[in-house]
Amino acid sequence: MTMNSNQLDSCTAAFLLRMGDAQARQNDVRQAEFSYLKILSEHRDSEQANAAQSALLNIAYSYEQQGLYRLAQAIFERLEEAGLDWKADQV
Repeated sequence: MTMNSNQLDSCTAAFLLRMGDAQARQNDVRQAEFSYLKILSEHRDSEQANAAQSALLNIAYSYEQQGLYRLAQAIFERLEEAGLDWKADQV
């Protein structure tokens, strides 16, 4: 059985989301950020993109609570650069 491009993209996005979630659970937050951002940059129209955006917002808000404002700001800037619409009350 061969997969078409859309199926492969969907599988890749799903894998990246699972990987990002696993990295976040293991407290490897920087790698989780990378996985989530890769979904948003390469698989923006996938169903996993919304979950990746939510996960990134959670990480950014966690950074804010820890006083790591520059790290939080970097995530918000990446979301804006990607053209994603987010609001502070989404999370």
